[in-house]
Amino acid sequence: MAKSMKISGSQIFWMMYTFEVGNSILLTLSSTIRAAKQDAWISMMVAGTVGVAITFLATTLSKLYPKQTMIEFSQTILGKWLGKLLMIPFLLYWYPSMGVIVREFGDFIITALFHKTPIWIIVLMTILLLIFIIYQGGIEGIGRLSEIVGPMVLLMIVVLISLNLGNMNWHYMLPVYQDTGWLPILKGSYTPMASFFGESVMMTMFVFFMDKPEQASSQAMWGIGVAVFMVTIGTLAVIFTFGRFCLQDFCFRFTI
Repeated sequence: MAKSMKISGSQIFWMMYTFEVGNSILLTLSSTIRAAKQDAWISMMVAGTVGVAITFLATTLSKLYPKQTMIEFSQTILGKWLGKLLMIPFLLYWYPSMGVIVREFGDFIITALFHKTPIWIIVLMTILLLIFIIYQGGIEGIGRLSEIVGPMVLLMIVVLISLNLGNMNWHYMLPVYQDTGWLPILKGSYTPMASFFGESVMMTMFVFFMDKPEQASSQAMWGIGVAVFMVTIGTLAVIFTFGRFCLQDFCFRFTI
């Protein structure tokens, strides 16, 4: 079964990009701006740097055991029982995280499109769609879908920012660093780093399914690198547009 599910290097690139950029912009931008103010873009760069480092470590480790997933090579390294125990906190983290992402996605869809639709309908339809994609194509189906959705997301961000250039004022980002300092900047980087950029550790599962595992590091790091760049540009776009108003509660609600 594993031989029938192979993903390419380009699919890894778009999978990493799509997952990181979409969730980071929708779910972490407001909390980062709240903590780091006009220096939120620096927080995003710090979080992204950590994410790239985690991606490199995850892919390097996985390439040492290209025919095993994290669940398998953890037992090879640590032994059967200790390796299995290590997976418990990993699974306990991922299952609630998926629930939070689906719920936040549902809230966004209701806010943007279907104001009177019950949240459970949106969540149920999303879960059924995910089950269908996984059942029909497995991880290869997700990879192929990412190759379609990824460029669309990239184009959408570029177009939206380009159309808003007339409303931007780069002076809104000033002064750099002086109003915040490193502690608020690091505090602002925690949410995107822990929530999404740090989740590039999922490459420890993806390398096993790649047709060319040797491409894992370069493609995954390029994917998350482009995502970090676009998220940083998106953060700057919000700051350039709203300026000091971004420090008010209504801007936080607007950017969620």
